Formats: sequence, C-alpha cells, structure tokens
Amino acid sequence: MPYSLFSRFQGGLGGSGVGGRLRPQDPDWLRWDQVQTVVLARLLQSPIFPPDAELLPLFPLNEPPQSDRWLSGLALGLLPLLLWEYESQPRLPNVVTLLTLTDEDLAWLWIWAIALHQGLGGQLLDLPQWRQLATHYPIIEPFTRICDTVAIAPAQSPLSVALACAALTPEDPDLSIHCAQSHSPLAAALTASLMGIYHGAYSFPTPSRQDEARQLFARWAGQDGATDADMTLALAPGGLLSPPRPRPLVSQVPMRREGRGNRE
Repeated sequence: MPYSLFSRFQGGLGGSGVGGRLRPQDPDWLRWDQVQTVVLARLLQSPIFPPDAELLPLFPLNEPPQSDRWLSGLALGLLPLLLWEYESQPRLPNVVTLLTLTDEDLAWLWIWAIALHQGLGGQLLDLPQWRQLATHYPIIEPFTRICDTVAIAPAQSPLSVALACAALTPEDPDLSIHCAQSHSPLAAALTASLMGIYHGAYSFPTPSRQDEARQLFARWAGQDGATDADMTLALAPGGLLSPPRPRPLVSQVPMRREGRGNRE
C-alpha cells in the first residue's frame, strides 16, 4: 500500500515511543528517547538546519563498556536529523563526523541510514536485497551475516537486532517488533521506527509525536511550521522539495580507528 512521505515521517517518529510502552523506566531507552526529544525540539526551533557545533552537545558521550548500546541509542537520537536530511541518496549528518567513532561504528550507522532511506522511499529491503546491496557496499556484509544466524542473542547490539528483525519480516510490523521486544526496549524502538517509516503512521494505534512530525515535515519541505494538513499531505508525494544540502558520501567520511576503550 502506498503511503505519503508525510505519513512515513509520522510513522518513524511515532514508532520510537514503542520502547517506552514496554518498559517506561528502561535506562537505555529513556536516555535516548530524551535525546531524540531534545534534538527534535532544536530542529523545530529554527527554519534552517542548525550548525553542527550546536547539535554536537545534544548527544551524550560514549560510556564504555556499553559501546553497543551507546551506538544503538545514537541511531535513535539521529532519527530526526536523518528525516530532515532525506534526499535522493542516503547520507549521514555531518555531526556524526565530529563524534569519536570506529570504522565499525560508522559502518553500522551507514546501514541504519540506508535502511531509513529505503523505507522513506517505500522500498524496505528484505534479506536477499540486503545481500545484493552488499556486493556494492562491503560495509553491509557484517549485517547480512548476523541475519543468517536468525537467532536473537542478548550479546548482539540493539541496532543490529532491529535491522535484522526488519529485514527478516519486512511486511509484518507486529512480528518484527515482537521479535525485537525479546531483546530490549531500545531494539523494539529502533525496529518500530523503521517499520513506521515503511508502513506509515497507521502502523501504530496511537502514534506519538504527530504534531512534531508535521512540523518536521514542513521544515523538510521548505515550508513554515504553520503548514496546514491539506497542504502537508499534498506536498508529501511530490518528491524532494527542499534545496539540496551537500553532505559527505561514505567515501568522504574520515575513518577513525580508535578502539572502543579509548573513547572519552
């Protein structure tokens, strides 16, 4: 079923609240849901994209030895930025290059960005399509290997679990989210965000952050925050309406090789 791009914005932001419905006091989900709220509020305060120097302090520093959960939370916190910067090709926000990330971290964030980009375009990838894409983008190969194991293990990162659950049953949001729930609220929130982007706002009975999604979509479309519902929905299928913003390609992102234990 085709959904408007506006509906996909609503589904993505609404899905991120799923983790809280499972365990509202889960520290990982609660922390990064608050980060996403702050990032979203900062975007909506300005008609132009905020400078990277203003965005960087909004993201907490990594705290070893919980690197995998930190990176997964970072993916959730980056969601509003990835929606705002949706263009014809997947990109990572510039602020990512200012964080201390390993090559592996960057690879997983690129996989997340690609998955969201495909979902916004109505083309959520299943596992065979991910394998085909891996022939062109070697960074995806570790993800396809995790999918091959099928089993969800506690040691796996919430981000890898979320991407795997979405790839294994892309047309069944309930099953994908239920699978991720067995791991953690953060994995469920990431899965629900991805499913909401692909399947639209109606993926959830009472999606959250609908007003914020409307305002964010208006910013993306180059309109002010007062855009009414009819105009918003009319703009949604029309393509990429915002002026192009140069962002680094994967080959242009500086790769840092610091080990996880050396992060500050």
